[in-house]
Amino acid sequence: MEKGFKMRNSNDYVLRLLVIINGWAIKTMTGGDYHILRVLRNWSKEHHISLIMPKLGYTSTTSMLSSRCSIYFTSGEEKIDGSATIIISYLTRIMRSLFLRFDQRPDVIIASSHLLYDVFPAIFLRRRLKSKLVVYVHHILRSFRTQRHGIWSRISLLNERISLSLCKTADLIFVVNSDVRDALIDTGFRADKIFMTGNGVEHQLIDSVKVSTKRFDACFCGRLVKSKGVYDLLEVWERVLKDFPKLRLLIIGDGQEYNHLLETVKNKALDKNIILTGFLSEKLKIFAMKSCKIFISASYEEGWGIPVSEAMACELAVVCYDLSVYKVFGDAILKVEVGNKEAMAKAVISLLADENSRKIMALDAKEASKPLSWEQVSMTELKEINKM
Repeated sequence: MEKGFKMRNSNDYVLRLLVIINGWAIKTMTGGDYHILRVLRNWSKEHHISLIMPKLGYTSTTSMLSSRCSIYFTSGEEKIDGSATIIISYLTRIMRSLFLRFDQRPDVIIASSHLLYDVFPAIFLRRRLKSKLVVYVHHILRSFRTQRHGIWSRISLLNERISLSLCKTADLIFVVNSDVRDALIDTGFRADKIFMTGNGVEHQLIDSVKVSTKRFDACFCGRLVKSKGVYDLLEVWERVLKDFPKLRLLIIGDGQEYNHLLETVKNKALDKNIILTGFLSEKLKIFAMKSCKIFISASYEEGWGIPVSEAMACELAVVCYDLSVYKVFGDAILKVEVGNKEAMAKAVISLLADENSRKIMALDAKEASKPLSWEQVSMTELKEINKM
């Protein structure tokens, strides 16, 4: 836990914050989930926090939650399988959120994402409890999903369109990159309600994890969904194996594509070269990443790129698609044209073949990650909330 977080003096008001995090469908959390839990850990030192969340999210994140937080569960399942089941679960969570009773009236209600399962209950409860409303918009779904992923993507995009129209009534909106801020303004959001924040890195945890040997050559960490380019990863690694047949790629995380991805790896007889870990705790995740030489991300959409920043802090050279949100990392990471799997494979081969260049890039990445502080992010966001 970071030390030195202090926002309130003896004359300041203790805020009562009610936070809605209804989106869990798997144990692996989104970047938005990670962000809100990380800042809540700091806020709970000075303020009263209540959380609305499913049991699945709680069991995945107990190590990140303060014992001082009050928890209100909206569902009890430990795992959800299938898109139809997910939708039913989300609807159940929304309905249960509406009728919860709280020990104290919250000063501020926070929707941890701009999606309907968080925003609709937040707006309803804001009116019922006469509280202020804060919404996080981490990234806006890209239209290419509609063409590439069928009916469920169309449902997601419709969900987002409705929820974004509701978000316009919020008192404060946090975004983590300028692309989202500009997109919101273009669709009619008031610029004076939008505040651009960022993300941090768990430096203390990462530096505490020691690894003696690099057992794997590369890794990816994140949710295993199509928009993260998980199948591009397989094609990239197949190209790498033509030059270096014994190299091993570690894929860390869980998601809707886990079972199909695992089956594809086996069908391609790549199970000795590509290892899927499934969900890992934070400390094991960092240990696994530090056991690799480079980090690869073939993701097509990101709100900011927390796994990339963590890989940088783990002193790994990073190769990724050139997404606009990655400009925050400057030249500390190696970017290739989006969707160009051949270029990504060549970049990976070059780094793995040149140990000196790889180590220089890894050191530069580590240095570039140092200013990223969750303590600073927490203080900045809380200051904006206090202004309300």
